[in-house]
Amino acid sequence: MAEIKIICERPDSILRFITDAITKELQLLADGIRVTEERLRKFESQYQFSTQEFLSKFSNDELDHSPDFDEWIGESRMLKRLQDNARELNSIEFFVTQQSKRYGTIATITADLATAQLVSEMREA
Repeated sequence: MAEIKIICERPDSILRFITDAITKELQLLADGIRVTEERLRKFESQYQFSTQEFLSKFSNDELDHSPDFDEWIGESRMLKRLQDNARELNSIEFFVTQQSKRYGTIATITADLATAQLVSEMREA
């Protein structure tokens, strides 16, 4: 797993900014997933089989080509990309450590994207 290190004077502010940006992107992805799923349901209703059944039939040359089928394939690929991106963003973890030279206290700030909240914990160094 890769790590990114950001050095700044107010990591809690930067963490909040990054968390807010990721949360907004996750909302956009969720909206995109919802719209794409609605489009897929329309095709499924119109042609009376699931997207998985359609993809299987199409790849086995059981269906004649049509512009609708191109769009259906595109929507199914889009849904996968949107879901993969959302999964990747949801897997990000933030750990910020601040150490006070004066007091020897270490504060760890963890961002929880699921609830979009920051959790802090203090311990003696």
